[in-house]
Amino acid sequence: MSKIAMPEMRRHGYSEELAAGSIGVGATLDILIPPSIAMVIYGIATQTSIGKLLVAGVVPGVIVGVLLAAMIYGWVWL
Repeated sequence: MSKIAMPEMRRHGYSEELAAGSIGVGATLDILIPPSIAMVIYGIATQTSIGKLLVAGVVPGVIVGVLLAAMIYGWVWL
């Protein structure tokens, strides 16, 4: 993803810090938002319901995603 997103953000005039930070923090959402490979592996290793883990990741993932988008928008706007 970063090989595609970074050049595009540079082309549109975003700073290096904002582009790299956005890609890095966005990659961490991969763990929360289903279908998450990390949650499936955790569920198998701990004998926990994978369905419940995936459902439990939706709300935090959406909240973090919305806050991330708001922070990036605020930074770009300023």
